[in-house]
Amino acid sequence: MKNKKAKKVLALVMVFILVAAFVPMDWAKTNVSAAGTKYVFDASAESKIAGIDKKAPVENGTYGTDGYFTLTGTVTRGNSDNPISAELAKGAEATEEAPAKQSGELKFTVTGTADVVISATSTGGSNTSEVVLVKDGSQRIKADGAESEVNAVVGTKPATEIKYTGLEAGEYSILVPLETTYNRGVRVIKVEVDVVEVAAVTKDFTFDASAESKIAGIDKKAPV
Repeated sequence: MKNKKAKKVLALVMVFILVAAFVPMDWAKTNVSAAGTKYVFDASAESKIAGIDKKAPVENGTYGTDGYFTLTGTVTRGNSDNPISAELAKGAEATEEAPAKQSGELKFTVTGTADVVISATSTGGSNTSEVVLVKDGSQRIKADGAESEVNAVVGTKPATEIKYTGLEAGEYSILVPLETTYNRGVRVIKVEVDVVEVAAVTKDFTFDASAESKIAGIDKKAPV
C-alpha cells in the first residue's frame, strides 16, 4: 500500500512540474520584446520577383523577413536586372472611358517604434517618380530632412534612399500618390525596418471559481 501511495504522490508531483513548465513565472503578466530586430524586403532575394520575366505581374502576398511585408494591388517586375525591383504602379480614378486602376502598395506594420530606409528608383535614367509613406490609410509621413510628405525619386543610378526615424505604431503603405504629376510608378529595390522598441504584449491569467461551471455547478463540498 505504501508503495502505491508513494507512486501516486510521485505521479502528482510530476504532473505539477509539467504544468508549471508551461505557466509563466510571473503569473499575472508576460512581456515579449523584439527590440533590435531588422526586417528586410529585398526584391533581388525574392524568387517571385527575381525569377519572373521583366514587366511581368508580381503576385500579391507576403514577402521579406518572416513575411513581414505585403505587396498588394498592381505590382510588376522592373525591366532591369541591375537592380531588380518591384514596381508599384500609380493608381488612377475611374472615368467614363476606364475603370479605376488599383495602385501598387508595399505594406508593413509597426507595433512599437521603428526606423525605416526605402531604396527606390524611377522607371528610367532620365525619369522622376514620386512616392509617399502613408500611415493607417490616410496620414502621410514626412521623411527625415524632407520639405514635403511627397518624395522625388530621380533616375535609376544610384538608387534614392528615403529615411524615416522613430515611426510610431501603425499600419504603413509605400505607394505612388494618385495626384503625382509624373504619371508613372516607382521601383522599390529594398526596404529595411529596424525595430527600436516593441510594444509589450501582455497576457493576463485569471482563475475565478464562480465562473467555472465544473465548480459552481456542483454541490457544496462535492469533489471537483
